[in-house]
Amino acid sequence: MSWKQFENEVAEQMEIGFKNPDDFARFFTDKYDECVKRGVDFITLNPVSKGNKDLMYSMLQIVNLTSAAALTPALYDLYFKMLGDAVVGYWSGAKLQTIVIPLIPAVGSIANIGVKNNIVTIPGQWPKSKVRPMKNVRIFLKTFSTFARIHLLSLKGLCTTVSLYPPLPGIIGDGIIQWSGYKVVEPKKRYMADISNVYETPNETSRISYIFEKGLEISAQKINDNWMYAKDNNNRSGFIKKEFITNKNPN
Repeated sequence: MSWKQFENEVAEQMEIGFKNPDDFARFFTDKYDECVKRGVDFITLNPVSKGNKDLMYSMLQIVNLTSAAALTPALYDLYFKMLGDAVVGYWSGAKLQTIVIPLIPAVGSIANIGVKNNIVTIPGQWPKSKVRPMKNVRIFLKTFSTFARIHLLSLKGLCTTVSLYPPLPGIIGDGIIQWSGYKVVEPKKRYMADISNVYETPNETSRISYIFEKGLEISAQKINDNWMYAKDNNNRSGFIKKEFITNKNPN
């Protein structure tokens, strides 16, 4: 999920409304979680695998109590800062995936051959800036996502690796890599798959490795006049005919 998709999906639901404040807290937490899981840290290039959703949800419940009284600029600014604190709470004790092996060797090593653990050690700081009351939901969410992106740059973490140390051919031991900064990877092109099953392929040597669900957001690259090579947000890939892709840049 891109930031723009996050803004659109949350805005649509906020415009419809929620039955109670707890529903908003849960929905907002889930959508934020979906969005940041599309990202990676700047050094090890691993996405978050488990954020502290329970803490974020609990803090948003308190934020909801404040929002009702946020009628003045000072109180609204306080409300927005509390919303930021809930985001920081999400990253408290968060863990990143260990799938991608960092290219930068751990300190003193010559190469990394595996990752044991990857955790957030500093959950970052929400940007300090005065925020005035906003009645428009989409402006509110655009402001939030801007602040949220800046916040991600302040995250810090520690990656524990399995690394090779000199002399050659190398001694295997644990290593440590400190990383700083995280970003949500925005797709360069966005399309929607408009068919539930694709059984053909561009040529006899090609094969389908994944069947795209109808309406799924995918990124696609042209192969020829008839075929595209596509990936979804989980990097599952396959071939799809151009005629089955609609709504370029649906967001």
